[in-house]
Amino acid sequence: MREIKFNQHLKYIKGLAILLFMAAMYCGLATLDVMVSLKYETNSMEDCISSITGYNLCFMLKVYPIAGVSCCLLAMGLVAWRQALKR
Repeated sequence: MREIKFNQHLKYIKGLAILLFMAAMYCGLATLDVMVSLKYETNSMEDCISSITGYNLCFMLKVYPIAGVSCCLLAMGLVAWRQALKR
């Protein structure tokens, strides 16, 4: 019974790590999207407010890379923790 619970926890950790890696990839693509929006939806490169949506693109350009790196680091930490639990 105890072995089944332990294996179940390992599966949950693996699933969470996969979700975090997918979130990191999403943040990378979102960063590219914001860069394209910054180029085509603003009047000048110094202007940060989108003329179409009204969003502050410079703020989003700061948040997405930090979130992506954080998700990636958390996922790597979970993978390392899972490997340590397996031993």
